[in-house]
Amino acid sequence: MSTDQLTTSPAALAAYIGTTVLASSDERIWRDAFVQIFDQAHVQDAVMIPAVAEPVISWTISGSARVEEREVGGTWKSYEVREGDFYLTHSDAPYELRWRADSSRPFRAMHVYLSLSRLAQAGYAVLGKSNPDIRLTEVSCSRDDTVSALLELVRRELLAPAPGGALWVDGVLSALAVHLVRHYVHTGHARIHKGLAAAKLRKAVLFMDEHLDEAFDLARLADEVGLSAFHFSRQFTAAAGMAPSRYFIARRVDKAKRLLRESELSIVDVALAVGYSNPSHFAQVFRRESGVAPSDYRNG
Repeated sequence: MSTDQLTTSPAALAAYIGTTVLASSDERIWRDAFVQIFDQAHVQDAVMIPAVAEPVISWTISGSARVEEREVGGTWKSYEVREGDFYLTHSDAPYELRWRADSSRPFRAMHVYLSLSRLAQAGYAVLGKSNPDIRLTEVSCSRDDTVSALLELVRRELLAPAPGGALWVDGVLSALAVHLVRHYVHTGHARIHKGLAAAKLRKAVLFMDEHLDEAFDLARLADEVGLSAFHFSRQFTAAAGMAPSRYFIARRVDKAKRLLRESELSIVDVALAVGYSNPSHFAQVFRRESGVAPSDYRNG
């Protein structure tokens, strides 16, 4: 699979696929949740979205687009996405996504990651029993008035100038989790997801990108997210579909592509910027990952 399809977790989406973060709960003290609002690129080529342990909701705030998704290497499924539509993902495996938006309006979305502990609490409230491995079904391009109403409250609070409201958001997100368990619980055999939590995956990927000019260091990366090297490697691979070292190379090549396209740096300087002191080695890796030489990519 080409490096063009290997981007990052949904939680770090903005840095890699032409997306601008308009607001993020990073600056808010919100318990057991992570929320971001994006302005998304009008045209997005196929990108691989790693699996994360938590359920993820993507809610379209404005605009419309033809969105396509598929299991890795599978058949594309196409949807017409409009304002108010949502996706619910609680996947055990990475998947591919691409879209083309109507350019007349901003294609804007909000992503909400609910923690497993919040989901388990909702499961207990609804089902009357503890089930730490509760799973939600996959939903693509659907509409639900209750989901939209609750997410609109979250959106307003995220955009509010005052940083208060943590207790309010906690109640809204708990209501959302209960609604999802009531209506979207997976009734089949639930598999325990071994992938990294979204926050840890996001932190790991961003740490990689900040150190692409340095040698890959698994122990240092694992320590950054508070795991042993063994457990980090296993959980990262489950989420991203590839080992951390392989993902690191893909990120290097992806940055090199951006520099080749968007800067006047020489190919030697591009190689140095992504950690390759030997230009021949860089060219070899780049060709292996992208199918073309760096010079051909820049001139193509």
